[in-house]
Amino acid sequence: ALGREKPSARLVSAIALALAGLYMMSFSGSAYKAMLGDLIVLAGSFFWALQIIAVDRAASGDLYSLLFLESFFTALGASLVAPATRSLTATEVVAVLPPLVYLATVCTIGANALQLYGQRYVRSVVAALIYLLEPVFAAAFSCAALGEAVRADQAAGAALILASMTVSSLRAERTLS
Repeated sequence: ALGREKPSARLVSAIALALAGLYMMSFSGSAYKAMLGDLIVLAGSFFWALQIIAVDRAASGDLYSLLFLESFFTALGASLVAPATRSLTATEVVAVLPPLVYLATVCTIGANALQLYGQRYVRSVVAALIYLLEPVFAAAFSCAALGEAVRADQAAGAALILASMTVSSLRAERTLS
């Protein structure tokens, strides 16, 4: 995406809609005060953006090597952070192993493999817009599973993000000649 081609007016409009929607879902309502978690999420978003760009540049090459590197560094990071949280007994390790294997294979390796495959066919800017659906689904699932309420401004923000997906997927009409 960076340096490859000039984005169309349609795509710029979709990005503007998505950012407005994300703002409405995140920062509207009461007074906002930045917290450590917000800074961590901001840093994570920055690194996701870098990852999307890297995948876009490497999508035509060897995806298995990229998948291995992504998985290796994810495991390395988790291995470095996990001991700092608390020590587990052998019984607790055995109990947590099946869900951990599931999370590692399906949610990390599987999701990354699907992204690598899919991003061969989708521009990185569109892939980034697709990732913006995460807060929309998080809000929907928190309503369904936890009974949390969504304010009207948050619902409007979710609608703007969905509209951005629609705008980004529209194709110019062709006339018959």
